[in-house]
Amino acid sequence: MSFKILKEKEKNLKRKEKIKKKFEKEEKIKKSFKILKEKENSLKKFEKKISAAYKRAHEKNFKIKLFNLKS
Repeated sequence: MSFKILKEKEKNLKRKEKIKKKFEKEEKIKKSFKILKEKENSLKKFEKKISAAYKRAHEKNFKIKLFNLKS
């Protein structure tokens, strides 16, 4: 009888370990997605800054060309 109880406890422990490993994997995946999302957001901000700088440079260049044409 005690052998059966030990077997059941062992099964339960294995099951708990599997669940724990699965949970840990899910947590790692969630952390990875969070990091990826943060990197994506920072890239978007960087792209916005670059596009704004590019527009300003073109506007300045256009104004310089107009000034040169007038004179």
